[in-house]
Amino acid sequence: MAQETRTMAPRLTDMTKEDEERKFKSDARGETLPVVQCLQCGYKLDAASGADGNDDVRPEPEDLTVCLNCGEIMAYTETMTLRRLGKTELLEMDHEASYPAIKARMMIRSRRKD
Repeated sequence: MAQETRTMAPRLTDMTKEDEERKFKSDARGETLPVVQCLQCGYKLDAASGADGNDDVRPEPEDLTVCLNCGEIMAYTETMTLRRLGKTELLEMDHEASYPAIKARMMIRSRRKD
């Protein structure tokens, strides 16, 4: 059975200074995530939460993530590093799985043009 692909995104909430410092080392549940770099621009990615508003999730292999700096869409590997998506992989994914990542990428890239 194929694993469901999810999109991970930053958690946006009102944070205390301690929360602000911790968020760069933790997932939405406060558990440590491995620090990885965007494969496109090198931006450090070290926090995640569910793009669907579910903060009680942790990235799993094949979940999607979006670089907050350049908008690159990548997937987590079995070792929780990142991999580039194949040329048609995003297009072939279920719309429910890929749409949040595509929408986030468009928002990030439109912000960069301003």
